Amino acid sequence: MCVSAIIPTYNEERELEEALTSVIWCDEVIIVDSQSTDRTREVARSRGAKVVDAPKPEQGEPFDHLRQLGIDAATNDLVLFIDADERHPKALQERLQELKEQPTEDIGVVRAPILNYLGNKQLSGGLQSLGYTPTLLNPEKVELKKKVHSFLEYDEDDAYDLEPDPELAVRHQLAESLYEHWQAQRRYAKIAGSNREFKLWKLFLSPPWGIYHHVIENQGWKDGFIGIGIGICYGWFLFESQLRGALSKFYF
Repeated sequence: MCVSAIIPTYNEERELEEALTSVIWCDEVIIVDSQSTDRTREVARSRGAKVVDAPKPEQGEPFDHLRQLGIDAATNDLVLFIDADERHPKALQERLQELKEQPTEDIGVVRAPILNYLGNKQLSGGLQSLGYTPTLLNPEKVELKKKVHSFLEYDEDDAYDLEPDPELAVRHQLAESLYEHWQAQRRYAKIAGSNREFKLWKLFLSPPWGIYHHVIENQGWKDGFIGIGIGICYGWFLFESQLRGALSKFYF
């Protein structure tokens, strides 16, 4: 079976080159670009990728659902989802190539383990607990929603998880620094807050729970200052998204 890789982008010239190297084995590469103002499109076309125009999301809007534009433009039965800030090691690429040879009806959603990085540091706890991320999939067995992260809906019976082997893990670059990661969490809070039902108790209790969850339960403390900082960033995300939910409820 042939595979179309789909990469959503907005000003990703710094990250895109390595992501494109990860999907060099795919039969088709589609960049779904939301009006980038840097060299993203130039980089994509120089590597033979097809560029599909996508609307630039309004401030605070999610964009993952725009992958549907890539699915619509794909000419193959299977698609591969990868973000510009993700890398697929050689072993993962080879395993996915093996799986693509199965009959299409046997493939629903292939999920790979994920390892997170901040700068050059691999995180041993905290956000690594996100677990598995969808990679290779049959678009006829999924539905895309206008949500943050949980944009893909499918029947769990159609999911197949690869072995929890670091060599088969997607490398996800969270950010280059804690400050950059905090800025990203603020952007996500704007998106989540616009759709979040406000609860007064969550405004005050969710942030400390979020910090505890990442730092203690998911052992983010193993990453030292960085792990604690990521936990604080997550706590801020929960606080700001609830606050924005309150503002949208009472003032708009």
